[in-house]
Amino acid sequence: MRAATTTLHVITEILGSSVIYHRLSLRELLILTFRPMHFATKSLALSFAAAAGLSGINTITALSAQAATRCDSGMLLGRYTLKSELNNKYVRAGIGSGAYVGAKSNRVGGSTSWETFDIYDLGNRDGLNGGTYALRSTQDPNRWVSVNSQNALKLMRGCNTASRNRLFRANRVGNILQLQSLSNQQWVIQRSNNMLYANAATMGGNVPKALQYRLTRIGSGPTSPSPQPQVNLNGWFRGNNKGVYSVQRSGNSFQMKGFLNGKPFNLITGNIQGNIINASWKNYCNRSTGSLKLRITSNGLVKVGGNPGFNTSWSPTQNPGSISNTPDC
Repeated sequence: MRAATTTLHVITEILGSSVIYHRLSLRELLILTFRPMHFATKSLALSFAAAAGLSGINTITALSAQAATRCDSGMLLGRYTLKSELNNKYVRAGIGSGAYVGAKSNRVGGSTSWETFDIYDLGNRDGLNGGTYALRSTQDPNRWVSVNSQNALKLMRGCNTASRNRLFRANRVGNILQLQSLSNQQWVIQRSNNMLYANAATMGGNVPKALQYRLTRIGSGPTSPSPQPQVNLNGWFRGNNKGVYSVQRSGNSFQMKGFLNGKPFNLITGNIQGNIINASWKNYCNRSTGSLKLRITSNGLVKVGGNPGFNTSWSPTQNPGSISNTPDC
């Protein structure tokens, strides 16, 4: 079974002296009502691990032969700055002759500047699995944050749902957000020269702050999108290829027991972080094991990584009735 990427956990919002805990999707997170950013004053900030860079025209990497939707047709979540947790500098685009992206700026030049980005939510358009985002330069709105062939972040012209190197998934733990490139499945990291690259295999590493960026909203989108609901993770689910599964959630703990012909055949257990489940599985009969990563959507569960398995998605179904607790091995 195979698992996958990204996103979102519990954020703490500090309002005056009270602390309130919320479970938010990234969309909810991004549409929180912030006071307009005053660059010399403190504002409520979140973290994003993204990069922006500015460069010439590059060929768009195709996802498939299906029709592609322009990124600016997605839902505009707002205008944001990204500030490095590692060196406390703002991420800016247009650095050097290659117009790369790095955490180099001491201040933000204004709402429209190299340090600000419009963020679009592309949802599940054209076969995307949701939780997919694109970042557009406000200084040069024809160009988008992208990953080049050397894994450096820079701005490239144009963006659509087939351009994997313009698309990112987001992961959040607490107040910290990180970005993972769809083109190479690598995480965006700030290297020793303070430039940004999508070449970190994990979200941690020896210097975890190098993958963490604080996101501050300085402008809103045209509308306030509704929060993306999550499916109830207590009940029966049916795999898209075979089997029914008894699913249980307790806090952040997750369990899914698979049945074929009324007999148990595997058990999946894991932990929930936002809309991502990091899990492992075992087969009752042949004792094989593996890993699995799932994304929680409003309609069910989607496999986004892990070892090969029967199914790639699961959706709620009726109680199958008579089942046995004894494997048919």
